[in-house]
Amino acid sequence: MSKVSCGAAVANDERVMLVVREILREVAKACGFSHGEALAPRQDGHCLVQTGASWQRDLGAELFYTYSSDLIFPPNVGVPG
Repeated sequence: MSKVSCGAAVANDERVMLVVREILREVAKACGFSHGEALAPRQDGHCLVQTGASWQRDLGAELFYTYSSDLIFPPNVGVPG
């Protein structure tokens, strides 16, 4: 299974997404982060996009998530890329 099809499979499986959200919440809280999200390769494999799995501690983090939802990260660009 390629990285692209694996990422798409994870993002499209609600049971997996529930587990990923729980992991994000626990890791973010343990590290003192106010936001955590999972990125996966877009269908075409050319960049990373939000999967929808996320956790926010407060309104500021929720706003960040909302405003950044359209960001994409090409390979070697930005922290996630």
